[in-house]
Amino acid sequence: MKNIFSAAAAYTAAIVGAGFASGQEVVGFFVRYGKMSVFGIIFAAVIFGLFAAVVLDECVTLNIRDYKGFLGISMGTGLCRAVELATLFFAVVVLCVMLAAGGELGFQLFGIRRTIGALTLALFCLVMMLVRPESSLRLNAVFGGIIVLGCIVCTLYLLRYREHQAFLNTAKMIVSGASYTGYNLLTAGAILVPMSAKLKTRSDAYLTGFASGFAMLVMLLLMWGLLSIYYDQINLGEMPMITMALRESRLLAGFYSALMLLAVLTTVASNGIGAINIISEKTSRRFAAAVLIAAVCFFVSGAGFSRLIDTLYRVSGYAGILLVFYIFFRHFRMRAQKRK
Repeated sequence: MKNIFSAAAAYTAAIVGAGFASGQEVVGFFVRYGKMSVFGIIFAAVIFGLFAAVVLDECVTLNIRDYKGFLGISMGTGLCRAVELATLFFAVVVLCVMLAAGGELGFQLFGIRRTIGALTLALFCLVMMLVRPESSLRLNAVFGGIIVLGCIVCTLYLLRYREHQAFLNTAKMIVSGASYTGYNLLTAGAILVPMSAKLKTRSDAYLTGFASGFAMLVMLLLMWGLLSIYYDQINLGEMPMITMALRESRLLAGFYSALMLLAVLTTVASNGIGAINIISEKTSRRFAAAVLIAAVCFFVSGAGFSRLIDTLYRVSGYAGILLVFYIFFRHFRMRAQKRK
């Protein structure tokens, strides 16, 4: 059970980056579509959990320990390379958004110039790409548990002391939910595969998927409920959850900002490792590749936090959901053939 919850926490931490923790993703992909967007949230949580279960199940059953081996189960060489490149591209996109989030967080709370915050995170990213992946994943598991509990407690507290009660009434949901899961899961396979070493059976894989999917569902529903109340009532800003916390007290804002910083660090570590592992298979110059990734992410992060989420994330999401459903199709086809 310890290994199951450790893997679930590390996976959840990789998904819950600054975009989610800040509330910007929840507003952009769900809240703006009104009450019916709750179905998009349920859809997203189910896909998150099922994806983890399917990937870990295949890795445990077939004793796979690297992402290239996982992709190569039924993909041709050309398709495998295309997916690897897409995964690498989006890992870099996520790093850009996390660096922009770090700059925005430092500016809102301490008045630090956004470039200084982004540069600090870029250096952290460089370090994490050069340390042992096992150490980073263990740290992510610990931080993941803290992030989940902290987000739930803070959101419940803010819901208890809400000021407004109003919801929108439009109804566009599943497509936005699919895009949301797609871009989050585009790089998740590269993060999940190494975690399978901790699991022993198919039941472990599915319990890990259930635990992570349930955690995401609870956090999404609570944050969606809170931000829906205030949407169109006040200016939620670049980081809606920080705005909500500041309205309550500086102490709560400081606590939630610490959770956001953990979310940024865990996502930077996960995606940095995923990106450098893919590149390392093509070249032995790991340090040079890590410096290049960190530099590119730092400069692109200057485009701004919410702008990057609403453009690069949304476009990448449609590519990601195609990969997710292909993996689902491949998995259940393999199971059907095995039973036959």
